[in-house]
Amino acid sequence: MSDEMAGDAVPFGDAEPVVRSRAEDGPPIHRVTREDVEGALESMVGRLPGGKVRPAQVAMAVAVAEGVNAGQPTIVEAPTGTGKSLAYLVPLALAAGSQPAIVATATLTLQQQLIDTDLPALQQQFPGLTFAILKGRSNFLCLDKAADLERGQATFAFKADEDQQAALAEWAATTDTGDGAELPDGIEQRLFREMTVGPRECTGRKCSFFDECFAEQARAKAFGADIVVTNVHMLLLDAQIDADVRGRGDAEEDDSDQPLGRRSAGGYVLPRHRVVVIDEAHKLPEIASRVLGVEVAPGRLSAAATIVAPFVEGSVVDRLRDDATLLGDRFEEMAKVDDGKLTSGDESWAWVLREVGNHVAEARRQVDAAEVDGDREVARRQRALLSLGSLVEDLQALAEASAGTVVWVEPGGTRRRPSMTSAPLDVAPVLRELLFDTRTVVATSATLAVGGSFDHVTHQFGLDAAPARDALTLRVDSPFDHKGSSLLYVPMEWPDPRDRRWSELYRQRTLEFVLAAGGRSMLLFTSHKHLRETVEWIGPELKKAGITLHVQGEAPTGRLIERMRAEETSVLAGTTSFWEGVDVPGDALSLVVIDKLPFPRRGDPLRDARRDAVESAGGNGFHAVDIPHTATLLAQGAGRLLRRVDDVGVVAVMDSRLATKSYRRAILETLPPFKRTIDPQAVTTFLRERLGQ
Repeated sequence: MSDEMAGDAVPFGDAEPVVRSRAEDGPPIHRVTREDVEGALESMVGRLPGGKVRPAQVAMAVAVAEGVNAGQPTIVEAPTGTGKSLAYLVPLALAAGSQPAIVATATLTLQQQLIDTDLPALQQQFPGLTFAILKGRSNFLCLDKAADLERGQATFAFKADEDQQAALAEWAATTDTGDGAELPDGIEQRLFREMTVGPRECTGRKCSFFDECFAEQARAKAFGADIVVTNVHMLLLDAQIDADVRGRGDAEEDDSDQPLGRRSAGGYVLPRHRVVVIDEAHKLPEIASRVLGVEVAPGRLSAAATIVAPFVEGSVVDRLRDDATLLGDRFEEMAKVDDGKLTSGDESWAWVLREVGNHVAEARRQVDAAEVDGDREVARRQRALLSLGSLVEDLQALAEASAGTVVWVEPGGTRRRPSMTSAPLDVAPVLRELLFDTRTVVATSATLAVGGSFDHVTHQFGLDAAPARDALTLRVDSPFDHKGSSLLYVPMEWPDPRDRRWSELYRQRTLEFVLAAGGRSMLLFTSHKHLRETVEWIGPELKKAGITLHVQGEAPTGRLIERMRAEETSVLAGTTSFWEGVDVPGDALSLVVIDKLPFPRRGDPLRDARRDAVESAGGNGFHAVDIPHTATLLAQGAGRLLRRVDDVGVVAVMDSRLATKSYRRAILETLPPFKRTIDPQAVTTFLRERLGQ
């Protein structure tokens, strides 16, 4: 498990449930009726100007209530405009009992929307309902490290600017929350990260600042709330610790013989709970692969050298730094062979990891034996021991990876060296064991079904395995009139995007469409290379037309989106990170141009291994792995267009394969039901007439 993805877990060895402030003698949940749901939604929507209850929203809310009542896994695909947040929040509020409900999302953007907008609205309907957001520990300033900074004893993995250190120390002395989101301008995020601790470095209740800890205060607030908003990483970590504790027989209570709706889960990273809603659930398997895997980068050895320096001889520090160089060099060599994919247990590289692991273990023994004076030094040593211990575990896990694990070297970049990573070949059994068999799970997203079927996602979640666990599934209709308000254009006459003539055709037609829309466009790319090439060519042409071009990387994503909303006739260009979660409703966005079908790249070791596994079992790896990924991501990109019921516009997918290849049907059935055309003149006419150009 990478530290970056580790969220808010307490150290595994010290795992214990946080004392809960909620009453434990009430019912686990309250049964919710259709009448309850319809009445609450009607009352809430009635407060909005021109508000009207949407049939799709009611259908989803009723399905969520039925799943919660029955303790049944529930999967709902709800398109943009459904109002899915309230459709699951209302049943959660109605069902609220002795334990909180968890809402886990894949992005911080959605978390903030829930906290800033949806939950306050819900609170008006349900006075007394409480809610909280629970972020990972690494989002908060560590007071123990801040004390080192104040005394001039802080250690950094890089040369830290002294003025920034002073500014950070001043903020640390005055902040009420310690939340990195409130960090003043002028202080680099990487400096703030040096003043945080991951789950494997935190000393927990042994820390002298435990009672004042910002992360613990945030957790205490969340552990007393009715609805807790968090991220999927933390949900998985909580489930993982819970399973580990139960496996050791150390669980505070064991109600596994109870019906699912009455079982409690978690209580370590998150409050103990019976019901969880996973929004943006199409990302759950991908996130699980990262959370359940392991990553070791050379930088962790360099950081280890810095951590141990105050406690050991210089030769130990030098050896760790040499190991960092050794791993960096070896990883670079490995990355050049077979796309970095490695064979589990191959001694040609496993022995290197074991040798480095022995050096880290020896450094840990020497740190443990070092004589220290005072509470500050004891605390620093304890953090060092935890950090070194987790590094030893990860090196060992990579060296001894099982056949069901994929191990590869991830290429480096301009500012970082390659890293070695592992992930489970198949996360479905783990997801079922950790999540779906231990609590009631509602999974929802705008894109879950592939080709009109939930078979792919139920397989990914492990819900198709014996003994069968029937999931309640529902696809609700979109409130948008796609055929009346939008077009889907595909250039059927073009060559394949791999043809050298394609780039020129793409540029000319994209410019033609953008000018017809008067800007108001989002250009989505499948690669940074094609983004750069297109921006270099189209930028001057747009400037001549008086159209502003905003490009990914010029400013933070949120700021670029704000500029596009404000300038109405501008253009925003970005790669796959812009395909999801970007919301530009109204006249500022009327054209979405997608350069190519977003097929996963060949040479991705994990995806390649999954294709091989499917084909070894007699299946078709391309249809089982590539098509679902492509269809889901394309639907997410196309979903940027219509955000309100009165929006109009065009989605142009500049890839003729969507009109000519046999697999097109599965992809097209995953997209919204746009009116389709292969006529570019129909697009320009539609845009000019609808937008008054």
